[in-house]
Amino acid sequence: MSRAIGDHYLRPYVIAEPEANEVLVLATDGLWDVFSCKEATTLAMRCIVRSKERGMSRHGACRVAASVLTKVALERGSRDNITVIVQQQQPHPSFPACTSAAAESWGCAAS
Repeated sequence: MSRAIGDHYLRPYVIAEPEANEVLVLATDGLWDVFSCKEATTLAMRCIVRSKERGMSRHGACRVAASVLTKVALERGSRDNITVIVQQQQPHPSFPACTSAAAESWGCAAS
């Protein structure tokens, strides 16, 4: 992605308008090939909320969310490079449940 930001001939293919969400998910194509923006942010926030409930710091909770997103992308069959960074923008009390096995193993799915 960073290679394309300054390349004007790639402008039609690079989305420069971020979606406003409670969480920022910065990721390579390996994630976006198998996740919609809504799916990724919902899963990330669910992981952050669950991790914080278990006493993790905000930073630690974001690391868990990035790890879960990476593992779920692999489970969904992504064959591209997968790098994920998650940053929480503001807290949100509840998000819908996720159903992936990796998310459940990290405790991010609804109980």
